[in-house]
Amino acid sequence: MKKLFYCLIAIVLVIACSKDDDHTVEPLDYTEQTLGKWKLTDRVPNGIEFCETKTTIEFKEENQLHAIIYTGDEPGDCDSVEVDGTWEFVNGNKMKVEMNGTSEPVYLWVSYGDGLNSIMLTEDGTEVTETYGKVNP
Repeated sequence: MKKLFYCLIAIVLVIACSKDDDHTVEPLDYTEQTLGKWKLTDRVPNGIEFCETKTTIEFKEENQLHAIIYTGDEPGDCDSVEVDGTWEFVNGNKMKVEMNGTSEPVYLWVSYGDGLNSIMLTEDGTEVTETYGKVNP
């Protein structure tokens, strides 16, 4: 009788454990996740100035981008410049950015945080990382 009891428990455990064991994690679609408007929130290791907190970059469909870059450290003393360009992922999470009016592309390493509501951009070959928060996630 004990053997039958243990066999039944074993069968129940095998059936119960085998139903949802396949938790396949879908690979992150970097292009899809990057689309949208992002606002500068931090720069490591140097931090950001007051006016830089207004800086935004928008990654648009068809690999277009629009950025408004602010400089200055006092309210009322902010200057800005708007730039357009293109972007594309060239190797996993490595992004190629070409800004209109520049001759050389910039390569950025991209990672995400805060439940995919923040993006960290690190220029290839540097130790500087800028963090942007998603605008209206």
